[in-house]
Amino acid sequence: MRGSTRTLKHIHIHLPSKREVKDWIEKVFTRERSADVALTLTVILLCGWLVYCLGNALQNYTFTM
Repeated sequence: MRGSTRTLKHIHIHLPSKREVKDWIEKVFTRERSADVALTLTVILLCGWLVYCLGNALQNYTFTM
């Protein structure tokens, strides 16, 4: 099969303007979504800290009879 050098000649690529990008950002990043992201990250960090603490506790645990 032979490749053509004119393959991309008729493709139109739309580059958004600054206004279109600003409108998209305003639609996507609302206050509610920002609050959801902050709460989700807080929960993930707390779960990671809990696993870290449990891991340290189990490593330092000694069984005495």
